[in-house]
Amino acid sequence: MDRVPFPVAARVAQAAFGLVVSGPPQIPTVRAPALLTTVPPSTALVAVPAVAAFQAMRAATFLVAASAAALAAAERIQVLIGANTTANVSQIFQPAEIHAKMGDVVVFNFTNGTYDLVQATFDAPCIPAHDHNASLNGFNTGPRPANNGTSITTFELPITDNTTTIWFYENSTCGLGGVGGININDSSTETLAGFVRNAIRLNGTNSSSSSSALPSSTGGASGGSGGGSASASATGASASHTSGTSPAARNVLFGGALALPFAVAAFFL
Repeated sequence: MDRVPFPVAARVAQAAFGLVVSGPPQIPTVRAPALLTTVPPSTALVAVPAVAAFQAMRAATFLVAASAAALAAAERIQVLIGANTTANVSQIFQPAEIHAKMGDVVVFNFTNGTYDLVQATFDAPCIPAHDHNASLNGFNTGPRPANNGTSITTFELPITDNTTTIWFYENSTCGLGGVGGININDSSTETLAGFVRNAIRLNGTNSSSSSSALPSSTGGASGGSGGGSASASATGASASHTSGTSPAARNVLFGGALALPFAVAAFFL
């Protein structure tokens, strides 16, 4: 059947029921809520510290991993002082030449007799580094009596710069070649053999060396410095070093590394 036009139907309804119809029925429009495209300010204020804390924790985790890797790679290089039982006093240090990396620790063990350990410069063997150059704060242990091996003491030297050679000597044997070096540049003219020759040539200036000094004898107490290169007889002893790891030292360092992330995170929060 044909659809009745709306104006006609409206007039019929108006006449029959008294209804007033002004137009077609209107369907209410329902608007969909707008999508949330911005972060409310209160939410943003909470999110910023959370992101910063996450980034801090991530950076701290990286530092811990790097520290753990460096700790695992670090060595404790052992050097014996006075362990030589031959008449060759140039072997007072065993080994006399040490190669160490950043983070390594060179441990000098006073195993026999009474000897010392003094830092020197290449051009002034058997003279303390500080006496030769006031800007250098070289180490000087003073005499360390081992009492025939019953009172062994140690001196630990952390390596914080592996690009600079550290020259050292033993006071009572320096004039006879009792010297050594750490991280000697083999391509340089400042070799261990040259350092030994300088010490012998200068006859241990400012030291109390004597031709009868042996590793089991008692050395002088003055803090002289010696430098130079190792003699041919000492070359074999300087070719290698022994290393070990101290569990206690590793535990202390590793514990400090574990505490690092929490300290960094607390700083950012």
